[in-house]
Amino acid sequence: MSIKHYLEQGIENSLFQKQMSFENDWGLIQNWSDQVYLPFQVRPTGEIHDPTAYMSRINIGQFILTRFTYGIPVEIYNFSENCSRVLLLTTIHGHARHAIDKSRSVVTSLNQSYLMDSSYPDDYAFLCSEDNIQLNLSIPKKTLQELTIANFGHDAPLSLWQARSYFDGSNACWMALLHYVYQTIKEIPAQALERKAGQHLEQMIGLHIINAWARHEKIDLSQPIDIAPYYIKRAMEYIHANYQYSPTIVEIAQAVGVSIRTLSATFKRHQQMTVGQMLRKVRLEQVRERLLTADAASNVMDIAHACGYINLGDFARQYKQKYGELPSTTIKRN
Repeated sequence: MSIKHYLEQGIENSLFQKQMSFENDWGLIQNWSDQVYLPFQVRPTGEIHDPTAYMSRINIGQFILTRFTYGIPVEIYNFSENCSRVLLLTTIHGHARHAIDKSRSVVTSLNQSYLMDSSYPDDYAFLCSEDNIQLNLSIPKKTLQELTIANFGHDAPLSLWQARSYFDGSNACWMALLHYVYQTIKEIPAQALERKAGQHLEQMIGLHIINAWARHEKIDLSQPIDIAPYYIKRAMEYIHANYQYSPTIVEIAQAVGVSIRTLSATFKRHQQMTVGQMLRKVRLEQVRERLLTADAASNVMDIAHACGYINLGDFARQYKQKYGELPSTTIKRN
């Protein structure tokens, strides 16, 4: 059965058919996915390089439900850290391989889902088969955080947002909820889905995701989290304001008024990384943002120096390790 024939059949047909579009231009496909999901890079992995993509979307409150296929085998990688969205990726045809970290991955097939917070995209990549079709939810992280606070009295711990979870099987509660959403959407005008009716579905879906995520990670959301002290926020503000000067941990500790030992231990507990690792992370993010928005007169060396890098060889190595390409490639693409 062809992808086109498959997409014209099945439970989602009446919901998505009117909004479904075909596209084989990489630029237009990328523009659509950047708006619906977040910026990332994609490359074909098979002999055929021209996509035969089918794309469709439905807004449910602030959530976006999409049905999408590239029509060829691809690798999706280098997700932007600057768009704070939670992605729930459900395979409804074919299969996909999702990286958990550098050494582990999980394959999703029919009715299996993968859940991640795009704020923490390190090591994440996504390989799709030629016949892969995804039914995805793109959710503002802030919306899920507000739902968590409203229902539990506090935000979820950082360990939950950093975890990547896997929902297994067609009999899972998530698939039953999706069927309910389908039936409800059929009976509601599209305009209502962006108002009260959409908010109702948004809360139902969001709470289910938060609870399933917490159960999978064995996190008890009824227990208050360990709130970061004020000086952790001040340390983050100091790093963002001074990353280009390569401040030492001594300087950061003095700026926020605590000892080096206190800052080191507490920072790692709440940020899941050391002060030095955070400084390198922020500096690389700032370099990448500048490279992606550079004008024709800019060059890699000047941008790197402006962000505090002295050794360009070390900078290029760190940049490629994190983003999968050299900084010169990034600025040329822009």
